[in-house]
Amino acid sequence: MEKRQNNRIRKSLIVQYLETSNLNTIWQKSFIKDISAGGIKIITKKYLGIGDMLHLKVKIPSICQDWIRITGRVVQSSPTPESQYIFLAGIKFLNLTPKNKETIEKYANTNYIS
Repeated sequence: MEKRQNNRIRKSLIVQYLETSNLNTIWQKSFIKDISAGGIKIITKKYLGIGDMLHLKVKIPSICQDWIRITGRVVQSSPTPESQYIFLAGIKFLNLTPKNKETIEKYANTNYIS
């Protein structure tokens, strides 16, 4: 079994995403199911294809008042067990700045339960 490189915590946080391949410039609001310095799993109302690139804005309470802006790639996507109209998308962060990585790690380490 492969061990995770980063602490992953299950917290419901607000995230906004924008598909880079879509001409639509409206940010979609969603919720994070879990987060680590390596990526996030989000709950969406539409299927996001594996390989899709996203711009993300994440709000980390008590750590950073501003939105953290991140680019990510969808690496997993499937309907939830509860509904075929709600989806879970696993997103790997790309080009995470050292400052953003530190912010997410600090939040994850503060809230991590082993």
